[in-house]
Amino acid sequence: MSLMSQVAVIAYCMIVLACVAAMRVAAQHPDRRSDMTHWLAAAAVFAGLAAFRIGQIEDRLRDFARDASKADGVYELRAEVQVPLVVLAGLVGLGMMFLLVRLWRRERPGSRARLVLLSRFALLGLVPLFGLRLVSLHQVDQVLYSGPLRINWLIEGGICLAVGGCAGLYTLRKRTRKLR
Repeated sequence: MSLMSQVAVIAYCMIVLACVAAMRVAAQHPDRRSDMTHWLAAAAVFAGLAAFRIGQIEDRLRDFARDASKADGVYELRAEVQVPLVVLAGLVGLGMMFLLVRLWRRERPGSRARLVLLSRFALLGLVPLFGLRLVSLHQVDQVLYSGPLRINWLIEGGICLAVGGCAGLYTLRKRTRKLR
């Protein structure tokens, strides 16, 4: 496992702890059941990501798909399938950003609902990111994985920071009763 994969596993585990802390705070308030469920789900997602990374499952899935398409004789036609999937992932990402902005404006500044909303959309941002990584189109791979500071790392780091940061703020602010 690479150094960056080890760093990612540590980050995922820290986010799991932050989400569990936020879940425990939400559990103390009967009217915050949906928040509790959200933080539990977020913790489960990041625990799964840690296991995924440790087991190198993403690499295995990509290799399996590549080998299966070669065995079926459709490997050479992969761009015909991959390009629409990349476009779809991009459109899903843009649609999610539009919806986030729209819902964000409805929530009161400083509210716990904004923290939960941002965290939910950050989690959803993993879907197009992993979709792009699994599709493995050569041109997209060059953008995601090239250079000393990879865009892939920045996007995933941003998602981790958003979810972990929101969980931490939710925990701290709920304890000090600043959130509405």
